[in-house]
Amino acid sequence: MNEAKKAIIIADSLENNYFPLLKILRKELLPLADRPIIDFIVSEAMDSEIEKIIFVLPLTFFSEKKVRGLKEFFEISKEEKQEEERFKNVSFSYIFQHLFKGDGSAIMKARNYIKNENFAVLSPNDVFDSKIPCLSQLKRIFETANKPIVALKKISNAQFFSGTLVSAEKISNNLYKIKEIENAKDIEERQQKNIKRDKCAGKNFPVNKFSSDLAITGRYVLTPEIWKYLKTGLSNNAEARKATKQEEKISIIKRREIPLSGTNADNIGLAPSIPQILNAMIKDGKMVYGYETSGEWLNCDKQIDWLKANLYFSLKHPKYGSALRAFLKEHGLF
Repeated sequence: MNEAKKAIIIADSLENNYFPLLKILRKELLPLADRPIIDFIVSEAMDSEIEKIIFVLPLTFFSEKKVRGLKEFFEISKEEKQEEERFKNVSFSYIFQHLFKGDGSAIMKARNYIKNENFAVLSPNDVFDSKIPCLSQLKRIFETANKPIVALKKISNAQFFSGTLVSAEKISNNLYKIKEIENAKDIEERQQKNIKRDKCAGKNFPVNKFSSDLAITGRYVLTPEIWKYLKTGLSNNAEARKATKQEEKISIIKRREIPLSGTNADNIGLAPSIPQILNAMIKDGKMVYGYETSGEWLNCDKQIDWLKANLYFSLKHPKYGSALRAFLKEHGLF
């Protein structure tokens, strides 16, 4: 069967953009109108006929209370009579990891729950407002294609975008064959190097916009084939870390310095990301699809983005929206 009945929600992102707001609260529990962000993500999964949700959560001395709050939100909700019907067809599992190593490492932690099945991945940084859930739109294509597929959205100001972009060939309405996946920051750095090089050569190099305006929006449906590529990527990174640590030690010995607890060697530990793994599959000739989903995409990666999303859902709220618009109009803000 080509169905994906299990989903991984990676609630293990760094929260540096939100201090001091998140000293006692996980970002996923911040409200969008009268519901926490994570409730939107879980609702999307359940509305997309997901039967098992695996949360990957951070667990450190500083985050333990915040993480338990996230877990308790759903455990308590499931026991409430008014919520019993809503949660009757889904089960939750929780995985804790002590170090944040990216979304690739997070899904690897959940492998024992997924086994050899197709599965979905959802990022709580990305919230959708659509008649048909974003994940459901992907699953509909996946059940026919049986190949990895990612959610895409066109962005109007690609040159200011800091996420992940794809180069793709359009196959049919909203469906794409992905040719390459690249982080927008890497593209920008490469362009700046080209500009600097050509200026030195006396050429007038114009600043170009990114070649693609299609961004990945935090939703994936993946096949078990990804485990092989992820395992290879983790092994390669481990070798790179060993080499880097050895170089660091040699450099320290030469300079006769005492190593500090924050050296680059200690910080190089990120596993390959899901986009990087998919890119490796594409280079091997594997098919990876992208689908431009319908509906509004609201990213909550940075604090200003969350404030915009909160305002969006608050103004659209059937109970509070009209009162909020009246309040803003009264104060000359709307």
